[in-house]
Amino acid sequence: MPGRKFRFRLQYDLKMKLTTLLLLIVSLFQIHANETYGQKTKITLNLENVSIENVLNKIESLTEFKFMYNDKEVDYKKIVSVNADKELVTTILDRIFSEMRIAYEVLDKQIVLKPEKNILPQTKEQEKKVEVFQPFKVSGTILDSDGSPLPGANVLEKGTTNGTQSDFDGNFILDVNGPNAVLVVSYIGFTTTEMAVNGQTDVSVTLEESATGLSEVVVTALGIKREKKSLGYASQELDGEQVSAA
Repeated sequence: MPGRKFRFRLQYDLKMKLTTLLLLIVSLFQIHANETYGQKTKITLNLENVSIENVLNKIESLTEFKFMYNDKEVDYKKIVSVNADKELVTTILDRIFSEMRIAYEVLDKQIVLKPEKNILPQTKEQEKKVEVFQPFKVSGTILDSDGSPLPGANVLEKGTTNGTQSDFDGNFILDVNGPNAVLVVSYIGFTTTEMAVNGQTDVSVTLEESATGLSEVVVTALGIKREKKSLGYASQELDGEQVSAA
């Protein structure tokens, strides 16, 4: 009888160890699978002036993630704009919550939102609407009224110092802060023009010749462009061409 009890105990202990090992393997597999899902799940979002709640609902509709949070701890009515092209969900959340004192934890396919600890209260300026933008690439061509390209035209994103110039064929490429940016295009002798991007990635801008711009520009013998009124020396015109007299 004692021998049977001993064998039974060994078999029982072995079964318990195997069961524990199996559960551990299954748990590790689930954790790995969940991490893989979180690390590989990318989505595209283009949401303008919507609440945090709407953003979270949209993410839930596009993925298997579910969000959990306390209404009293998370300002889910806060207005934000989100523009993301095939980005990880965690990357999008990092940008949204970076200025909101909100942390999150990914548990299985649930994402728990909670207030961050040991953070000073935000100022009124920081509590204003959060704008979250993904760089938006715009390419285009600058032309005159005859359809000829204008090389060296200045293209500036309005309200910023972000700009570029058109190449020899009048083409340009510029990364702007979102699809609602406004381009300011200028060229000597032409009227400066503003153009709203409105989500377009390829634009064509036609500049109208300025009635006064070209008449005020001359080219001296040294090849220097100046306004007539600023010339500090005598000039004379021969056969329709203006030359400077030293």
